Amino acid sequence: MDHFRILALAAFVFLTASSAAAEGGRTISADKILEQIAAGEPVEYDGYTIEGALDLDKLEDRLPKVEEGLFYLENHTNLSGEKKAIASRVSISNCTIKGWVNFNNIIFRLPVVFKNTRFEDHAGFRGAVFKEGADLYGSRFSKHADFLGSKFLEYAYFQESQFLDYADFEGAYFNNSDFQSINFADIADFKVAHFNSSAHYDKYGLWTFYESEGSTSFSGSRFNGYALFGNAVFNGTARFEGVKFNETSDFSVTEFNGHAIFERSEFSNYAQFSDVKFIGPARFEKVICNGTAYFRKTVFNDSADFNFTQFNRNANFAGSEFNASSEFTFVRFNGNAIFNKVKFNRKADFIYTEFSYLADFGRSIFNGPGVFEYAIFKSAAQFENATINLPVFYGTQFDMEALFGGANFIGRTSFEKTHFNEDAIFEDATFGDELSLTKSKYSKLFIRWHSIEKGGLVYDDAAYMSLMKNFKDLGYYEDYDGCYYAYRKAHRSQEDWPSVPDWEEAIRKFIDYPLQWFYGYGTKPFHAFFWSLGIVIAFFLYWRWLGLGGPQDKTKESLKDGEEWLDGDLTDILGYSVTVFLSGTRFFIDPPALPKIEGRSRSWMKKAFILERVLGALFSVLFFIAISGTIVRAA
Repeated sequence: MDHFRILALAAFVFLTASSAAAEGGRTISADKILEQIAAGEPVEYDGYTIEGALDLDKLEDRLPKVEEGLFYLENHTNLSGEKKAIASRVSISNCTIKGWVNFNNIIFRLPVVFKNTRFEDHAGFRGAVFKEGADLYGSRFSKHADFLGSKFLEYAYFQESQFLDYADFEGAYFNNSDFQSINFADIADFKVAHFNSSAHYDKYGLWTFYESEGSTSFSGSRFNGYALFGNAVFNGTARFEGVKFNETSDFSVTEFNGHAIFERSEFSNYAQFSDVKFIGPARFEKVICNGTAYFRKTVFNDSADFNFTQFNRNANFAGSEFNASSEFTFVRFNGNAIFNKVKFNRKADFIYTEFSYLADFGRSIFNGPGVFEYAIFKSAAQFENATINLPVFYGTQFDMEALFGGANFIGRTSFEKTHFNEDAIFEDATFGDELSLTKSKYSKLFIRWHSIEKGGLVYDDAAYMSLMKNFKDLGYYEDYDGCYYAYRKAHRSQEDWPSVPDWEEAIRKFIDYPLQWFYGYGTKPFHAFFWSLGIVIAFFLYWRWLGLGGPQDKTKESLKDGEEWLDGDLTDILGYSVTVFLSGTRFFIDPPALPKIEGRSRSWMKKAFILERVLGALFSVLFFIAISGTIVRAA
């Protein structure tokens, strides 16, 4: 144990000595460093305190001037295309710079090092150009750090640096930059910054997740002030894993051309990603958004992964477009979730997602499968006028109103095991294929049978019975009739009726066909009517063929005096057929006389006469049953 204590003490003494070397009398004048720069000599200091201002404007006439086009073209004070070039190698490590620093519009031709250096006054690098890269690892900026319009043509290392005041990187240009574990205590302004690095693919042509170069990293950083990245461009991987944004973060109109990785980041205030273009994969897994998150009109051209993310305020994705798979599995929306007019062009997963407040998917378009398995909607769910391809709401729970009015469901639609605890509104919705309501539960399902009829209902006895009861409870009697008719047909088509012997099943299925054809199982009175009309016309033709009312018709001779008989007119023959048909019941009309026609078999005429009466009785009963069960039913 003593051995480890000695080692620890030695390490502490060493670190204290190196970090406090500047406090121990090793001091250099800023003017001496300026003279070295003017002479083109190397500037190499480690552990010094630099007294005075490092103001290169003092060397106005001693440094060569170079005209270099500006990357950032906005007009700003002290940002100029006319620059001064430094040939010296500048390496200032573990130092403290007491005065202000003015390297504005300076071109550093060789690598620059300010590692573990403290800038205690204003640090000005506005419009500076770092030709061979800059290493500011672990540096500390106590006041305004001004890198507006600067260019880092090789690398820019800022890992573990601290910005205690305004950090201005507006319009800066980076190749391969690293901002890991940075602490921004005030505003961090990266508006219109350009992070330029090449994208890398693996041997299969897929995006690589880990890259040895070509990336910009802010992983583990902390932004305690505003984080402003509006209009920035990231051409390589942009890494923001584990970043804490403690104030508003603005990435609006930013372009991510490679991976955008925000995994496990935390946004304490507004997170603004509106009008952003994610060309490569966007990873937002396990992110916590404590303020409102805006993704309005954002374009995701590659996969978008929000799995296990938690939105504690409103999340607004209105008008966005997902051109590859989008995953929102196990996401918690603790504020309003706005997906109005969103386009999901590939599969969209909302599996086990929880919506605590309004979930608005109105007018959204799911061109790929829309999967909401086991999702929970604790407040109103709005899908009105949405178009959903291959929708899956298996095991989904709707605690409040579910609004699907005018929605267009393409492909097989599943609401299996779905629970609607309040009203479910599907008025004017259309289903292009089968709808499954197997084991679903609902109190009132406002839906019309004609919406379902085209694709049909997936066969399930309980699902049909529940839907028919629902139609009756709502007073949708015509919808009940259509559903019952479809159920009887679907039931007959089932291969096996387990509770019925095979021989009985065969007979009942055989009888079921005429019941469907003749009166639609009591739901289609006009089936019986048109069958009756056809029978009457068929017998009309038969009686005319026999010569009813013609010269060979001797029926009148057997009639009582005063009784009239047919004169051969077609309407008389038709009326006779109608009379015979309707006399089958004897409720409304008595049967006419049996014809007596020379040259015709009286026996066959009698059989035809009886047959038409029997058919008349049968179809009259079927017609009145269907009428009483539909048109004249009790309310």
